Amino acid sequence: MLNNLPKKQKSYYIFILNILLVCALQSCSTVIDTTDSTDTSTYPDRITDLTISDYTNTALIAINLNTNASGSSESAGITPLITTSPTIVKKKAPSNTTYFAEFNPLINTNINLTLPHTTPTTGSIQSLASDSPPEFNIAYNGSLANQVTQNATLSYKGTSCNIYVQTSYLTSTIANHVTTIGNFCDTTIHSQAETLFALPYDVDSNGKVIVYVSDIGSSTFYGYFYSADFYLSSLTYTSNQADIIYINIALFNALSSTDPDYSDIYHTLAHEYQHLINFSERFRYLIANNDNTYTNQPYDTWIEEGIAEGATPYLTNNTVQLSSYFNSNLVDTSILDGRGLFTWDSSFYDYVLAFTFLEYCKIQTNLTSDFYKTLMQNYAISSDYEAVYTIIENNTTDLFTDFSDVLIGYRVANLINTSSGIYGYKTNYSPGTITEPSSSSPSIEPGGAVYYTSSQTNAYNSFIPTDVGDNIYYYRINDSGD
Repeated sequence: MLNNLPKKQKSYYIFILNILLVCALQSCSTVIDTTDSTDTSTYPDRITDLTISDYTNTALIAINLNTNASGSSESAGITPLITTSPTIVKKKAPSNTTYFAEFNPLINTNINLTLPHTTPTTGSIQSLASDSPPEFNIAYNGSLANQVTQNATLSYKGTSCNIYVQTSYLTSTIANHVTTIGNFCDTTIHSQAETLFALPYDVDSNGKVIVYVSDIGSSTFYGYFYSADFYLSSLTYTSNQADIIYINIALFNALSSTDPDYSDIYHTLAHEYQHLINFSERFRYLIANNDNTYTNQPYDTWIEEGIAEGATPYLTNNTVQLSSYFNSNLVDTSILDGRGLFTWDSSFYDYVLAFTFLEYCKIQTNLTSDFYKTLMQNYAISSDYEAVYTIIENNTTDLFTDFSDVLIGYRVANLINTSSGIYGYKTNYSPGTITEPSSSSPSIEPGGAVYYTSSQTNAYNSFIPTDVGDNIYYYRINDSGD
C-alpha cells in the first residue's frame, strides 16, 4: 500500500511506524524486566563467626537483638532451609494460648501496676476481711470489668499468714489442705523471704499476709496479686485494702485425697508472694518519699515475672525446682520458632524464657538469691533491661561489652552449654536438644532466636544473611570456612 503513496507522504508514514515499533519494543522490554527480576538485599556485616572448641558440630543462630518490649517480629530472611526470599513480616506473632490448658501456667500475676490511685491506705482503713462475715472482691479471670464480691471463712490462722476460703467451697478436706499450705507459708516462705529478700508491707496492720482461696476464674488461672489492694477503693476497683494474694480453688480441688502433691500450690503461693514483696519495696519508697513514680512504673513484664519465678526456688527452700524449664520447655517448638524474650502475651513459654534468661545472668555474675533481691530493688535505675545489665556490669569483669552480648551468650549457651565461661550454665542446668524451626521462613520476636545445626564441616561457610529484618543478626559457630 505504501508503494502507491507520494514520496513525501510515504516517508511520513515510515517515520511514524518506526516510532511505534520502538515504543512497542520498549514496553515489551519493561514488562520482561519486571517479571524476571528478583530483588534481594544481602548483609555480610550481619554475621559473626564464633569458634567454640567444646562444641563438635557447626551451627547458625539468628537472633533478634531488639530489646523493645513493644517491638515486632522480623523476618529471618533466606534461611538454610529455603532458597528464595520470603516476605518480610513485621508484626507481633499471635498468642499461643493453646498451651494454657496443657501446662496450666501461672497467668497475669500483676493485672495492672499503673493505676490512677494516689491515696495509700495509711489512714483509717476497713479491710473487707474484717467484715462479718468476711468478704473479698476479686477480679474474675483477671478482669476489672468482671468484679465479684464473695463471702469467705477464715480457715487457717497462722503466725505470718491468714488463709480465707470462699465459704461455698470450704469442706473438711479443703480445710486440711489449707492447713498444710498455711504451715508451709509460716515455716518456709515467710522465713525465707525475711532472710533472703524482704517482708511484705503490712497494709492492714494485722501483722500477716492474707491468702484468699476461691473461684477466681478459669482453672488455668492459678493466682494473682493486685497492687490496687494497697490503696483505697476507686471508681474502677473495690479494694480489699490488705496485703493479699489470690489462689484458685481449682488447685485444691485437683489434689488427691490420699497422696496430694502440693507443688503447684507452693509454686503459685511463692510466685505471688514475691510479687507482693516486689511491690512492697516500691510502696515503702512511696511512703518514705511521698513519690509514686516507681509504684506507677513497673518493670517490663518479662522482668517482673522473671523475678517471681527466679525467687520461687529460694522462697520454697528448693521444694519447687524449675529445672524442667531448661531440659524440656526451653526446647519446645513454641520457643524454637522464634518466640521473643522481651515481648509478652502471657503464654507459659514467656515465663520459661524470662526465668531461664535471668538464671543465665545470675549464674554469670556468680550470685545467688541476692541477684533477684538486687534486681527487685533496682526499680530506680530503669524499668527495662538496663536494670538487669547494671547488676551484670557491677559483678563481672570484661565478660560482656553490652547487653546484646549477654543476649547472644544466653542463646549460644542454650545450644552448647559449656561447663564454664559465657556459653553455658556452669553445670547448674542442662538444656534439652535444640532443633530447627518448624517453618522454613520464620519470623523472630524481640529477643527471640532460631537455630540451625549440622554435623558437617563447612555446612554454613557460604551463608550470607539475605532479606533479613532490621534487628536480625546471625552467629556462625565453628564454620567460618577458614
